[in-house]
Amino acid sequence: MICSVTLLNSCKPTNVPEQEEQKDTTHVNPPVTEDTTLFVCDPLCTPNPSKEAQKVYDFLRKCYKRKIISGAMACVSWNTNEAEWVNYHTGHYPALTCFDLIQATMTDDWAKKQYVSYEAYEQWWQNNGLIAGMWHHMVPKTQAASTASSNSTYKPNETTFVPANALKEGTWENKIYMQDLATAAQLLKGFKDRNIPVIWRPYHEAAGQWFWWGKSGDYATEVALWQFMWHYFVETCGLNNLIWVWTTQGSDQKWYPGDKYVDIIGRDIYNKTAPSFFNYYSYDESIYPNKMITLSEFGNASEMKEIWETGAAWSWFMPWYDSNRTKSATPNSVKFTDTTTPHQHATIDWWKNAWTNDYVIDRAHMPNLK
Repeated sequence: MICSVTLLNSCKPTNVPEQEEQKDTTHVNPPVTEDTTLFVCDPLCTPNPSKEAQKVYDFLRKCYKRKIISGAMACVSWNTNEAEWVNYHTGHYPALTCFDLIQATMTDDWAKKQYVSYEAYEQWWQNNGLIAGMWHHMVPKTQAASTASSNSTYKPNETTFVPANALKEGTWENKIYMQDLATAAQLLKGFKDRNIPVIWRPYHEAAGQWFWWGKSGDYATEVALWQFMWHYFVETCGLNNLIWVWTTQGSDQKWYPGDKYVDIIGRDIYNKTAPSFFNYYSYDESIYPNKMITLSEFGNASEMKEIWETGAAWSWFMPWYDSNRTKSATPNSVKFTDTTTPHQHATIDWWKNAWTNDYVIDRAHMPNLK
């Protein structure tokens, strides 16, 4: 924080006797010390978290209610295309980029190739950016030994996959579930091996029931799946580099896996104005007072200044991607460089306005958390 210095110039009399002491009438405001206290909340739910995960979590706690971290969602798989789009049009990189493991467990060769190189994320982390991950977990539409793209979905009404059977040995659902968890864990281990923490948000929006993990309103199964994943990733696979984010739909406490398994509460909001953002934020804060609350997804919303100034002090914000324009991040792509057609979720002007607010953190202003 920059302190202003005010100089008060006095009119000095002439012929001052030599023995008279000159009084210094210059006044300097005392420096203002930045508040570096951490938001009081639960510690990381992972025992003995990695050094880097702890530093990221402490940074989030330091910023909470004072600053908001900017983020961008990757287009479908493993890339930073949306973040590149934001930088191309505004000259600023978001501080956070998020990937999706949506294609990671498919057997198609083209799908496997989407998750081979960590280079983009290694560079992002080296440039002090934060990395988040989520998982639209695709399962077979009908009984199968593996998931091919032609027979895959995350929609509950398109599959015979019974969520409760995922944890029952001997079922085809359990075989799929366990091999998919192993694949996801191996990919996340690649980040651990590179000392990169991941803000991890699986099984989002469960209470909305538009994903198979929320099928038929079976909250007990969703809780069991989350807890099983946590134990498998943390205890069996040793993934201590994850920060766990659970996404609420509001009034869905029965779906909550428990404080022991969650670090941060996320909320996804679309097509709403600033007052609604505040209402969601304040409600979630009242239900989960020991957790930071974040705007884990949003689209087509009021400007960030309007949202923030209502008192909705999210930890970070992340507009959803526009697949038509960021399937690739090459400047020679007409859709990538288009300034006429508005972005589906956050326009160029929306981003430019966001950067005018000194409480919005871009990647250039991120500290080294290694």
